[in-house]
Amino acid sequence: MTRTDLDGELLSRARQGHGLSADDLHRIDQHNVLSLGMLADEVRRSVRGPSVTVRRVATVPSAGIGAEWARMTEGADEVRISHIPDSREATLTLVTTVRAATPETLPVWGFSLEQLTRASWFCGRGDLEALAASGLTGVVDAAVDVVSPTQVAEVFEAGLAVGLLSVEQPVMGDRVLFVEGLLRFLAAESRVRRVAPLPKQVPVATPTTGYQDVRLVAMTTIGLPMLEHVVVDWLQYGPKLAQVALTFGATYLDNVSTVDDPALGRRRTHLEDVRRNITAAGLTPAERTDAA
Repeated sequence: MTRTDLDGELLSRARQGHGLSADDLHRIDQHNVLSLGMLADEVRRSVRGPSVTVRRVATVPSAGIGAEWARMTEGADEVRISHIPDSREATLTLVTTVRAATPETLPVWGFSLEQLTRASWFCGRGDLEALAASGLTGVVDAAVDVVSPTQVAEVFEAGLAVGLLSVEQPVMGDRVLFVEGLLRFLAAESRVRRVAPLPKQVPVATPTTGYQDVRLVAMTTIGLPMLEHVVVDWLQYGPKLAQVALTFGATYLDNVSTVDDPALGRRRTHLEDVRRNITAAGLTPAERTDAA
C-alpha cells in the first residue's frame, strides 16, 4: 500500500471516529513533518470542520479579587482559579468568594486534579463535594501522566466536571505509546472529550522543540478522531506555536486573557490577535460561550 493509499484509508476511518492501530500510528509517525501536518489538517477539517474555539479566561489573581475584577470578567467565557490555598477552609472560602463576586452566567473553574491530590488537606470525595457546594463548576484539567481514570470519575461523581485531559511532563519518547495511553484512558473514562497534548511544564534543561510539539498535536488529532477538541494553551505557548498547531489539527485555543493594554488600541487586544492567527491559518474563529 502506498503512502497516499494509507492516508486515504486512515482518513476514511477517522471520519467514522475510529481509533487507529499501533502499526498504523507507527507508519504515520514516519511521515515527514509537512506530510504529517497535511494529513492532520485533513482529518480535523473532515471530522470537526474549520471552526476553532476560543476560550477567554478571567484568572483569579493570587492576591485575591479586587476593584478590577468586574473589568477582568467582561467578555470572559469562564473564571479560573489557578492557585490553591494551604487549607481546606481557605480553599472553600476562596471559591465561595469568587462565585459571589462573579456574574451568575459565568462558570467558575478551579485547579487541576493533580494539584488537588497533592494538597496536604485533600482527602478525596468529601472535599470534591464541598467544592461543588461552594460554587465550583469543575476542575480545569487532569494530567493523564499523574492521575488515573478512577480519580477523574470521582470528580464527576462528586458533582463537578473535568474540563480537559492534559499532560504534566513533556512526551519525550514514543508518540505512539502516548496516543495509545490516551486511548486506554478514554476507554476507561469517556466523559472528558478534550485533550491538551502539549506539556504544562517544560524542563529548562531539556525543552521540547517546535517540531516535536506540532508532531504531537498532529498524532493526537489523527490517532484520536473521536475527541471533541485538541487543545493548545494560548497563554503558555503564544501566538507563533499556537498558529502552527492549528494547521496540525488543534481546534481549541484555551486560556486567552481578558486583560488587555488599552494603550495598544482595539486591534492589539488578545482576542483580535487570536482571531488574526486563526484566520491566517485559513480557519474560522468561534468563541465558546456555553458553561462547559
